[in-house]
Amino acid sequence: MFTNTMLAEEVIKQQFLVVERLEKTLSQVKEHVSEDEYRDYRLQIGKVIFEIWENIINPLFEQHPTLDRENLTAQVANSNI
Repeated sequence: MFTNTMLAEEVIKQQFLVVERLEKTLSQVKEHVSEDEYRDYRLQIGKVIFEIWENIINPLFEQHPTLDRENLTAQVANSNI
């Protein structure tokens, strides 16, 4: 995708945040819609999250094997963003 490791790290962190925010919408939506609507929404969110991992996060980790997946996950989990 791109060769700059520092940029790859920042993009991965941002994508982790995007995934986290998408996941948070699931509980919000569940409270206000029917089970069928929720199931449809959850399916669509799952597709989006899969695409983010498949086409952005995983390729960047493959291209930059020095990046530590667990460390980056922890950094995002501990951030106040």
